[in-house]
Amino acid sequence: GDPSVIVDESALPGAFPDYQAGQGGSYQAGLIRFSNGSARLSSADQGVIRELVPLIRDYNATVEIVGHASSRTRNMDPAEHKLVNFEMSLQRANAVAQALINAGAPSDRISVLAVGDSQPLSSEAMPAGEAENRRAEIYLIY
Repeated sequence: GDPSVIVDESALPGAFPDYQAGQGGSYQAGLIRFSNGSARLSSADQGVIRELVPLIRDYNATVEIVGHASSRTRNMDPAEHKLVNFEMSLQRANAVAQALINAGAPSDRISVLAVGDSQPLSSEAMPAGEAENRRAEIYLIY
């Protein structure tokens, strides 16, 4: 199957020849996918998170983690459905934040944002689309 984590090396600040420290900017450093109803990180996910810690430290970056959920839930009323997905997206963002802190990232530079199912990457007509939407995005801001 698909890898659970994608790290786009080309997005690292050093990959831009005109990048100068202190210029500021932000980029998506990682994307972590979750299984349905889960906020658990795989060992591969943990590995990627460990790789990000030196970057965070070297660039003195702040980290914003955005948790997402797919809109698939069991039959429930719309308000409950939104709440469940918001909670799930928050749990995912928090799981990533906790893993970063455990790996040595400075906790005072990490913020989490939960958006529930309000920002889907993919249509959920197919299960693959749902899987795309169960994610946490890790942004570094420097």
